[in-house]
Amino acid sequence: SVAIIGVIASVIVYNHSKFDSDLEINNVAYRLALSIRQAQVYGISAREVAGATGNSFSRYYGLHFKNASPSGLNFTTSSWIFFSDTNDNGKYRTGTTRPGEDGFCEADGSINECIEKTVIGRGISINGMRGFRSGNWYTLSALSAADVLFKRPNPDAIFNLYLGNYTTSGSNNNRCGGSACEGVAVCLQSLQGRKKRVVVLSTGQISVENVTNGVPPCG
Repeated sequence: SVAIIGVIASVIVYNHSKFDSDLEINNVAYRLALSIRQAQVYGISAREVAGATGNSFSRYYGLHFKNASPSGLNFTTSSWIFFSDTNDNGKYRTGTTRPGEDGFCEADGSINECIEKTVIGRGISINGMRGFRSGNWYTLSALSAADVLFKRPNPDAIFNLYLGNYTTSGSNNNRCGGSACEGVAVCLQSLQGRKKRVVVLSTGQISVENVTNGVPPCG
């Protein structure tokens, strides 16, 4: 009887843990998709950017992600940053220094474009990115980070893909077979190995997709 009760309890605990893991990564994926949608809404609407110069009603809004650390660079992958492009250069925060590159909303010289930093938590992190073009997905393992931006009047997404250290390599958007990517997938993974991906197409479409046994590919 004790053995039977032990087996039943083990099954219940295992299934409960699996359910919690699935629920948590599901919630994070939809939070991320909603944050991207919010950037899209802000980007195509006449929303004033605090601290911006010139036409402050027409600025990029977007999200900034760190990729799983390439080439030993110590980037955090447990958060994303919602930002407004106050200097209108189509990228998240420019400058000569980026202290720590840890994703905090810290000032970078005289520029601080971060509106909000979202910490994922619960052991879930960004474990990689994929690029999409002409029906094919491309591994973006060499990336250090990426921006997904929107600017009025178009709902289309704009991508910035960064190689190596920002201050030395800058961005390189032609990472999908030598051409600009038509979509980007942000891959999420829990400590238990559960995976989801949030896909943003250049047309502005945003979706959350399951990843089971590496299909579709992610990370």
